[in-house]
Amino acid sequence: IMNGFPKNARVCFIGDSITHNNGFVSRVYDYYHQNLKERNVNIYNCGVGGGRVSTALPIMEAILEIVPERT
Repeated sequence: IMNGFPKNARVCFIGDSITHNNGFVSRVYDYYHQNLKERNVNIYNCGVGGGRVSTALPIMEAILEIVPERT
């Protein structure tokens, strides 16, 4: 059984154009903000069209600069 993301989690979905464009991330976002708002989960769609395994590390480094760290 999946318990979901913990309170105050920062969730970043990475992948290629399928991640970026298919709407899955927005459905997860909608679910948390409609049903589990008290968890205060921040969800980021970091899918990049044309992404490949060889580009994953540079993308992750860029994401770490963009996604704010919680204090």
